[in-house]
Amino acid sequence: MSDSSHGHLPEAPGPSTPPPRGRRALSVLVPLLLAALVWWQTSLVRATTSAVFDETSYLSIALDLFHHGRLARAEDSAVAPLPVMVAYWLPARSISSDRVAPPEFAHAVFQARIAQAVLVGLPLVLLPYCWMVRRRGLLAASVVGALLVWSPNILAFSAVATTDACFVVTSLGALAAIDAYLQHSTWRRFVVAGIVTGIALAAKNSALFLIPVVFVALAFAACRRVPRSPGGWTRGVGGAAAHTVGFAVVALVAAWAIYGFGMTQVLDNNWTPPASIRGPIGDVVKYVGMMRLPSPLRGIVGQLMHSRGGQPAFLMGQRSIRGWWSYFPLAFLFKSTPAELLLAATLPCLLWFTRKNLDVPLRLLLLSLGFVGVTLVSSSLDIGIRHALIVYPMLILLAVDCASRVCARHPRAFAAVAASLVALQCASAVSTAPRYLSYFNALFTPAGQGYTRLADSNLDWGQDLPTLKKALTSRATDRALLAYFGAAPPLAYGIHAVPWNAPDERAVSACRWVAISATLLDGVYLRWDPFQEFRGLTPDARVADSLFLYDSQLVEVRRALTRARSFIAAQPCPPGATTQSPGDLQYGVISPWYIRCSSQ
Repeated sequence: MSDSSHGHLPEAPGPSTPPPRGRRALSVLVPLLLAALVWWQTSLVRATTSAVFDETSYLSIALDLFHHGRLARAEDSAVAPLPVMVAYWLPARSISSDRVAPPEFAHAVFQARIAQAVLVGLPLVLLPYCWMVRRRGLLAASVVGALLVWSPNILAFSAVATTDACFVVTSLGALAAIDAYLQHSTWRRFVVAGIVTGIALAAKNSALFLIPVVFVALAFAACRRVPRSPGGWTRGVGGAAAHTVGFAVVALVAAWAIYGFGMTQVLDNNWTPPASIRGPIGDVVKYVGMMRLPSPLRGIVGQLMHSRGGQPAFLMGQRSIRGWWSYFPLAFLFKSTPAELLLAATLPCLLWFTRKNLDVPLRLLLLSLGFVGVTLVSSSLDIGIRHALIVYPMLILLAVDCASRVCARHPRAFAAVAASLVALQCASAVSTAPRYLSYFNALFTPAGQGYTRLADSNLDWGQDLPTLKKALTSRATDRALLAYFGAAPPLAYGIHAVPWNAPDERAVSACRWVAISATLLDGVYLRWDPFQEFRGLTPDARVADSLFLYDSQLVEVRRALTRARSFIAAQPCPPGATTQSPGDLQYGVISPWYIRCSSQ
């Protein structure tokens, strides 16, 4: 994002300002150091964790795409294809079969994570750094880069090959292009901004928030230019609406190009209108939805329906399908570092002190942050802080930019405060490394109690099979009865596992050790809460933060296991629904450990 001369207060030079030659050297060394830190910390994750839930699905999508040129699996799952193309092209090309054997599986995910770290993780840190260099200089940019490179949440999702970090990078790029257009409105910049926004839509359908951001920004700019009268404002808003429609068309075409200009049916054949639109309106919607339309529309519609319909979620002992409005504010409190919480707490004051000098880039960031916040609070899809990942770079950019303005005449004070924040952020990352995904701050969550606050990708996404393998090896075995919230085949990580709901009693009784994922222990995604009694037992070991290991030789463990298995007959699905079995899955990389009903 470019700078605006309006209200810009340059940094006052002081004793700490390096000479020009030293500044040039630092301008090269700092981004190299940031890149090295991203690579090192993501490599720790690659070396110590198994595939997370979504990585297994995306590998299946990549095999379908690169072997057969099909995006049907991505479209059916409302998964935008760009992150799969970016991260999984190498493993998909190196695997000759549509089925992935366990020995190949771990290596394929490892390759995808390398591509993710280089092509997504590095830009996620360096793009905000470069933006701040242009606006506030090297010191402020170094602070932004350091706060991002030591953020556990940024590191966690830069290290795994999923869509969330790619969405953040492309959305920030789109905001930079939109900012350039708002400051110098030319048709060329308009088209470029639309194309980059289309790329963001192809990274994740959540980038749809950029369209209303563009409308509000254009309407605000138009209303400032026209006379202050109802007629003038009406013309300004109307012009902004027309430009936004054109912008959305350019973005949709750009996204459609990444989808290969595919056409698909937007709604499923068995879709029925909700009660709110039944009648003629519902009939029209269904008729249009059954037409073959550009493929991105299916993903966008699917994302909107998913956000409205919700998914099983957990919050502080409660379970819900439709979620809670307070979910993301509380998740932010639990999962953010103390440094990030301090930035969030001081941002309103910083904005107040700089309110008369807010330029176009800051207004655009603030507007985007507001839209993202409203979207998160109103969403029923409450399954992880990863859906709010874009909040962190926006928050850091806004806070550091405003703080550098407030302290423009006191650079030493700014440097001292910034160094303290960076040190605090670094301590948070080091304390949890390499388990960044399961980080919870100690201010709002006692040590080891993250599973009592949140579940799913906040804590337990199937990532700790290697640690489970080590725990079993220390007990002179490689076998376990496994209740695993994940889709990675345990054998790929050296574990001979028996599903907790296996019908073979002999195989079950042969396993001394019972391993239960935190998400399933919390009763999420399972009917009747079969592991309720286990929550009252002390595990023999905590495997990282996401798995609980119990000794079935203990009477109380055997009793709890017998009770859990008594629910198997009632477990999988309600009447009229079916459970996926391994034979139902075309590419065989999704293992049957996850119990899910077709109607849910």
